[in-house]
Amino acid sequence: KTYANWMNAPDSQFLLEFVRPDFLMIRTLAKGLIMWDSILPNSAWIDSHVPSSIRPYCLRRPGDDISLPQNGPRGITGSIDYETINQAYCNIIAGAALAMGLRFAGSNNSQAFEVLHRITRRLLAISKRSVAELAGKATVEQTICVLVLSLAIVAAGSGDLEVVRIIRYLRSRVGPKNPTVTYGSHMALHLALGLLFLG
Repeated sequence: KTYANWMNAPDSQFLLEFVRPDFLMIRTLAKGLIMWDSILPNSAWIDSHVPSSIRPYCLRRPGDDISLPQNGPRGITGSIDYETINQAYCNIIAGAALAMGLRFAGSNNSQAFEVLHRITRRLLAISKRSVAELAGKATVEQTICVLVLSLAIVAAGSGDLEVVRIIRYLRSRVGPKNPTVTYGSHMALHLALGLLFLG
C-alpha cells in the first residue's frame, strides 16, 4: 500500500500541473498492478483513482451548472484550468481501465465488460462535442483507444460483436476530417481486434 500510494494522482489542480498527463495513466496502471487483488469490476473502483478535488469539473465546460460550495472544493483555488483537469481525468481512467482489463483478461467477466463498455460509449459520445476540446481531441482519442483495448482484453477470444462494432466504427475514421486519428490509433484498434478473436 505504501508503494501504491506513491502512484496516486496529486489531489490539487496546482500539483496536477507539474505532472505530465500521460504519466498519470502509467502511474494509475502501476498502482493497479501493485494492488492487483484489490481491483474490482465496477465503476466505483475506476472513479476511486480520480482525485476528489477535480471530480466535479471532469468532462465539463466552463459555465456548465456545477453545484459547489462558494469557495469551490478543497484543492481548487483561483481560476479553474479545465484543460489540465480533463487531460488528467482521461489519462487516469485510461490507466485504471487498462489495469482492470489485465486483471480480468480473457475472463469475459460481465461486470468488468459492462463498466468498460459504458465508459467507452460515454467518451465516444463526447468525442465530437465541444467538451472534447477541453481535454484535447488527441487525449480523448488516446483514451478511447486504451478503453477499447481494455475491453478487448477482457473479452479476448470471445469475438464479441459489440466490441467488433465499436472497432469497425473507429476504423472507418480516415482522411483529413480526422486529424487526431493516427497510426497509433489504428495499431491499438487492430491489436484489440486480434485479441478479440484470439485462438
